[in-house]
Amino acid sequence: MESASGDEPHSSPGASLFDQLFRHAPFPQVLVDPEQGTVLRASPAACDLLQGPGEDLEGVPLADLFPEPEDDLAEFLDRLTREWSASLRARIPPARVLELRGTALETGEGTRVHIALQDVSAETELTAARGFRESLVEHFPDAVFLKDRQGVYETFNAEFLRRLGRDHDEVLGVRDREVVPPELVEHCTATDRKVLTEERPYVTERWLQRDSGEWTLLQILKLPYRDTDGHLHGVIGVCRDVTELHHTERRLRTSEHQLREILEASPEGLWMGDFESLETVEVNGALCEMLGRSREELLGTRPDEWIEPADRPAFWEEATRRREAQTRRYEISLLTQAGDRVPVVANVSTSYDPEGAPRYSVAFVTDITHLKETERSLQRVADILEAFPGPVMLCSTDFKVLYQNRFARETLGDYQPGTTPVSALAGDHTAHEILQRQAVPTAREDGSWTGEVSLLDRTGRERPFLMTVLAHPESDGQVERLSAVGVDIAGEKEAEAREKHYLEQLNRVSRLISMGELVSVLSHQLNQPLTALSNYATAGTQLLAQKSAMPSQIQELLEGMGSEAQKASGILTHIRSFLKGQAPDLRPLEVNPLIRELVPFICTGHSGKVPPIELDLDEDLPPVKADGIQLQEAVFNLARNGIESCRERNPESPGPLILRTRRTEEGAEIRVIDHGTGLPDGLDLEALEPFFTTKEKGLGLGLWIVKSIVQSHGGRLDAWNHPDRPGATFRIALPAAA
Repeated sequence: MESASGDEPHSSPGASLFDQLFRHAPFPQVLVDPEQGTVLRASPAACDLLQGPGEDLEGVPLADLFPEPEDDLAEFLDRLTREWSASLRARIPPARVLELRGTALETGEGTRVHIALQDVSAETELTAARGFRESLVEHFPDAVFLKDRQGVYETFNAEFLRRLGRDHDEVLGVRDREVVPPELVEHCTATDRKVLTEERPYVTERWLQRDSGEWTLLQILKLPYRDTDGHLHGVIGVCRDVTELHHTERRLRTSEHQLREILEASPEGLWMGDFESLETVEVNGALCEMLGRSREELLGTRPDEWIEPADRPAFWEEATRRREAQTRRYEISLLTQAGDRVPVVANVSTSYDPEGAPRYSVAFVTDITHLKETERSLQRVADILEAFPGPVMLCSTDFKVLYQNRFARETLGDYQPGTTPVSALAGDHTAHEILQRQAVPTAREDGSWTGEVSLLDRTGRERPFLMTVLAHPESDGQVERLSAVGVDIAGEKEAEAREKHYLEQLNRVSRLISMGELVSVLSHQLNQPLTALSNYATAGTQLLAQKSAMPSQIQELLEGMGSEAQKASGILTHIRSFLKGQAPDLRPLEVNPLIRELVPFICTGHSGKVPPIELDLDEDLPPVKADGIQLQEAVFNLARNGIESCRERNPESPGPLILRTRRTEEGAEIRVIDHGTGLPDGLDLEALEPFFTTKEKGLGLGLWIVKSIVQSHGGRLDAWNHPDRPGATFRIALPAAA
């Protein structure tokens, strides 16, 4: 340091010592000219602290090194030397907090200020941090405490005191047994020991009962605490009331369990995938069953791996929209493990995390296989209805047309749905009454009605239909819809009329052909009552010739004559009805008496030997609804055919003809069993036509007439050859009378 006169430096031992002090002292120091406010000298340590070589700092204004003093440097230096120290923040970056210690020196050059500098930035930050931590702990919502290794409480926050219900002085410097509830003392000591021994954090939960009787769940976190030298000092503890959290978690677990059970029990398939990658993270049992794959096989896969290839473009098109629309619904087909297609409807939505970011894509998958099959079935039914060769109409409860099939539209007219009542299509007043008063009420009551109705076609001509009206009740049982299905029977009516006329003519021809045989039957039947009348008349004449005749004897003869005359009259009436071919007069009749009455007719009028007639009659027969004359005619024709067959096989000793009756589930049956030549090959009674015969001189009318009579009685005619002996059996099955 130069002298004030500018002579050679370090001229005195003191100055030399001062120079050595600046040059070699380990602590930062500067010498300042208070009048100029500039740095005269700076030690190497000061240059390092203030980031600059010594020669660069000499002459630098003090205000360039420190943010203070800016107003009055002289006052600052005076205060510094009087108070001996001050704390300032240096301007040279990085900004540092410096502790200044100033001393005023009187030299030959004038007053100088010697300033020793100490960097206290770390201590300042540490103090600030400690204050921040203490403030944070004090206002922490959980209870916080610090104990030394002997279990003595050193510090704690207000929440800890509140939970204990103690004052600061009651807790500071004491152990657990003096402040903690007795039931927790042993637990606290054991957990402290465990933390100090294992030197790792430890968490426990304990239920405590408050003075109010309410139970509280405390979660206690303890962790080892080390001092600044790294030595294990004690235990830091944090106590938290997790009662509500426990109840919430329990409710969440219960809800999650219930939700999982519901989803597992649901017939709807559930798929959950990562929103970004679409990799599967969860599925339910219904989807696994739908795909024929296990949960493990599906986790981590993407849906396009088990979607039908043809539907994958549509899937990816929908997947790209998952950021635009929250919920989407579309149809695709899945592939099972076996390669089968499963059509489904997917309802897809997005699940978001608490921050509102998309997290999962969730899809509920519905198997619509049965729905598709139902749609196809309905379409097939619709196609059938459209192709049905008769009117099909769906009607409202007031019987207005809602739907017509093609036949109805083309034949009856294409009407506006819901405007035209079916009754308006009726051909006459009678048909209108049938529809309104019979068809609809009966269908509502019994479910259906069937009958003949005449409807008007487009030309205004009446056409007969066999109509069936069906009621369609809803789930509550109320009938909201009716349907009417008709069959055009105009052609059948004409054919039926022609057939009826034809049958009447054939019956008349058959009876005329059989008249010769009937004359012989008539002669045989009337011979008995006429002979009896003759005998009665002869006896009466002889009795009257005797004067001793008694009135009672004459009365007896007259009554006998009257009885035989009535018998002859009944025989004539029977034969007359048979010949006239009247329409069947169906009434409840007993079968067996009719068979017995017919036997004499069967046995007479034959040339040659007649086979014996055997009766095998079931006496437990129900009455049948029949016309006695026509039924006897049918059995008569079968019996005469059987006799001829027996005689053809063995003219000299024909086998017996058996007439058998039996009870059946539907009513009764009559069997005509012969021992003749049997039925010819290819005989089909269902397809039997008039004039079909296997006899050289036969007309082919008898069997066809029998079939017609049986069908008019609602019965059935069957025939078959005996498998184990000669001959055939004809069977007439008749329903029982209601």
